[in-house]
Amino acid sequence: MTYLGVYFDELAAEAVFGVAAKAVKLSRAVKANSALRSFLNMIIASFIKALS
Repeated sequence: MTYLGVYFDELAAEAVFGVAAKAVKLSRAVKANSALRSFLNMIIASFIKALS
């Protein structure tokens, strides 16, 4: 019975760690995305200025 308890504790820890890792990856992706988006906006803005 205690073995099962330890096993479930391991599973829970792994699940929590997995979710945390996913959240970190997601926030990094969002940050990279916003940096990329602002960079693209800058290029588009300068392109529009060059045209006008």
